[in-house]
Amino acid sequence: MKYSFILDSMMGKEARWLRILGYNVLYDKYLEDKKITMLLKNTNCLLITRDVELFKKCIKNGLTAIYTSTTDICHFLHVFKKYVSMNIHIDFKQTRCPKCNGKLIIVNKRKIRNKVSSYIYIRQNIFYQCIECGHIYWLGRHLKNMQKILGDINEC
Repeated sequence: MKYSFILDSMMGKEARWLRILGYNVLYDKYLEDKKITMLLKNTNCLLITRDVELFKKCIKNGLTAIYTSTTDICHFLHVFKKYVSMNIHIDFKQTRCPKCNGKLIIVNKRKIRNKVSSYIYIRQNIFYQCIECGHIYWLGRHLKNMQKILGDINEC
């Protein structure tokens, strides 16, 4: 699979956000620095890291990397927006599975009846399923919170 970004083991929350935003992200909390640098040498990926030593090693070897010290997701997204030079937003045609990076497809509500709670099934009409891990998603309250954060970031 062709990835755009590799995020190190400290960047799980950021990886989920970028996947929701539609970016193809390699994130594995068990991926060792040596494997990351090897992947960077063989691809056009960009590393995003909070590991200053890994960052320095990549730069020294001519690999593309961004270092961030923040754990604040709003600050991270603001910096990321500057890097991609465009507004960032959620487009469900592009959104990837936050857990495994697989593509999401819309599924018929009846097909997932036994895979979500009755409460969710009754209140939601649109469901997405990951073609890789099978996880089911819907447009819950967290979406409004995410869109507010993105709206604030895009206004800057």
